[in-house]
Amino acid sequence: MRGESLLSWLERPLTWLEAPFARALPARLNVIAEAGGLANTSLLIALATGILLLFWYTPSVSGAHASVERMVAAPFTAGLLRSLHRHSSDLVMALVVIHA
Repeated sequence: MRGESLLSWLERPLTWLEAPFARALPARLNVIAEAGGLANTSLLIALATGILLLFWYTPSVSGAHASVERMVAAPFTAGLLRSLHRHSSDLVMALVVIHA
């Protein structure tokens, strides 16, 4: 019940935000209407980059920080994957809220 009231409270501003997009764009190009599919795509990107980052990351107390530093030092390989992973994960969360 409480979650339902929170979502209905969030729905009002998002409906107001969606109205100009719905008038200006066809339904298949409306980003807000396609939030679920975009969230799934972003989730797949986050999963793929997360799996690839396991090649660089050391999950131990003593090695975790050093492995992240090595990723930052390689901007065109692990650094790019790390940035893509972070931003796609953030995008998933935002799109899930919009989709809800």
